[in-house]
This record gives sequence, structure tokens and C-alpha cells, in this order.
Amino acid sequence: MDMKDNIPIITLLTDFGETDGYTGSMKGVIHTLLPQARVIDISHHISPFHILSGAYVLKTYYSFFPPGTVHVVVVDPGVGGSRKNVVVEAMGYYFLTPDNGVLSYVIGENRKYRAREIKNREYMAEEVSATFHGRDIFAPAAAHLASGVKLQNFGPPAKRLLVFNEAFPTIFPRKVSGKIVHTDHFGNLITNITREHLVGFDRRSIVVGTSGRTVIGLSETYSRRGRGEIVVYFGSSGHLEIGAVEASASFLLKAGVRDDVTVWKRGKET
Repeated sequence: MDMKDNIPIITLLTDFGETDGYTGSMKGVIHTLLPQARVIDISHHISPFHILSGAYVLKTYYSFFPPGTVHVVVVDPGVGGSRKNVVVEAMGYYFLTPDNGVLSYVIGENRKYRAREIKNREYMAEEVSATFHGRDIFAPAAAHLASGVKLQNFGPPAKRLLVFNEAFPTIFPRKVSGKIVHTDHFGNLITNITREHLVGFDRRSIVVGTSGRTVIGLSETYSRRGRGEIVVYFGSSGHLEIGAVEASASFLLKAGVRDDVTVWKRGKET
């Protein structure tokens, strides 16, 4: 692995929260198997079961780590079901996660990747709980991977990994139809629409609609708008966001993940 200081880095993203010992037990497993690992908490406050939100958050941080970093993502409402447990290599990084769509932004849009199912019991806990694969499968597998175990040793090739259609908008000549994919800590509504999807749209006259509300024009900052006013802008991830000045757009608009968002050129909706 190509680590700058040869200390393996493992990141954790889950919907486990911090009131229980779930993430602590995962860290314990990793440090028992690989004491020198640097384990970094990204967040454990993904809204429970919101896989699409986890996919977006993963997109925002994984590439800021050194190549070779092992990213563990467990947002897994289907734990114990038929979905595969996979280890994926893409763009110089490693990802361990259920095959449930959480890698949509990592492997979508025809990106190249290698994937294996985690089937080799040598790299799991001796006893695997049907309800806690984070501790018993992903944590030990991450430690073994970070210690140098080759991708192919974990199991057979994993084919046709799930990618959510909702992760990407539908493009029309004068309109883009998208979805909200994440609500952040401030209540900002983050969409699956990016700058690239709106090339040719005039930012001053663009119309953005969601939850029965429309906003004309994009803002650069919040500072020129009044408190509580709804604003639309490109956030730091390059995604189109709907926010409210010193307030929660999610609360004001009663909107959330998977709700529709439409962007069109003023004068025509279709």
C-alpha cells in the first residue's frame, strides 16, 4: 500500500451513532489485529438506513486521503440478507462495504474498479453475527487488507455491483430532473445535480424547484440574503444545494433524501 509514512489508514463511516458500543467494537477488532493502524472516524451520524446519503458523504472525503487508504462504510439496512459483502479497489483506494449502492459515486459513471466478495473465513471473526457484519466481517477484513493481504485472497470476483439510479440526474435539453441525496448538519438539501450537469444554464435566471417551492437564480454566498430566505448554490462538493439563511431548508421546505428536484431554464419547464 502506498502510504506516505507506512502507517496504514482505515476510515470508518456508519449510521451507528455514538450512544452504543458498535463503532468501539469495530475499532477494537482492528487494533487487535493491526495495532499500528490509524483509525479515523469520518462520521457515525448518517441518518439510519439512508444508503444514498452515505454514498454522497463517502464521495466528499475518500479522495482527500493518501492512496492506499482503506475506507470502511457500513450503512446496512439489509444486514444478514442476500446482499454481498465486498472489498473494492478503485482509483488507488480500497473500500469495504455491503453491496447495497453505497459505492454508487465511487464506481458509477463507468469508472474502472476491481471487486471481490468477502468469503474467506480466515479474514473474518471466528463467529459471525447475522446482525453485525461491521464488527465481524468488515473490521477484520479491513485490518487484514491494510496489513498487506491481496485483494484476490478475500474471495471470488464480485460482479455487477449495485449503483443507485438516484445518485445521478436525468438530463433533458432545457431541464434537469434530480433528487436530494443528503441533508447535512445545517439542514441544507444536497442534490445529485452538479456543475457539469448545468453547463449552458444561466445562473442568474435558472429556476430550481422542490417541494412546491421555486427559487430563481443561484447565489454565491448567504451573506446577501435575509434570514430564513431560501437560497440555491453550488456547495464545496460541486453539487447543487438548497439552503436557508441561518435556518434549516429541510425543516422549512419539509424536504429530505430522495425528494425530487427540478432545474430548468426560465420560460419553459419542459
